[in-house]
Amino acid sequence: QVRTQQVARLERVRARRDGSKVAAALEALRAAAGTEPPAWTPGTPPPPASSEGGNLLALALDAARADATVGEISTALESAWGRYSPAVSLQSGIYLAEWSAVAQAAHAGGGADGHGGGAAAEGACANARAA
Repeated sequence: QVRTQQVARLERVRARRDGSKVAAALEALRAAAGTEPPAWTPGTPPPPASSEGGNLLALALDAARADATVGEISTALESAWGRYSPAVSLQSGIYLAEWSAVAQAAHAGGGADGHGGGAAAEGACANARAA
């Protein structure tokens, strides 16, 4: 029900907005996103917050004021930058050495009461880590 209401509202916004203003605002945003940012030196005032300076936030606000949707604004930026895709890498055997040391320490010799071998266990851990 909520989704249906939101879709209907979105259709009403798109029907009443000026499509040419939306297209121009999105193109300005896309063009600015595809260019290098203006040079700025730390310790100096930042570039002006205006559409002319390539300020993407100002351009995104201009597009929103023209009734561009968040999806359209995002798509304009994505067309300039692409979509972020994190690099996936698998690491194998990371914990193997540590767990081997723990296993060796647990099985290091014990006394008749089962509590002995503390020094031997520490030595086994140190030796396993050094290996």
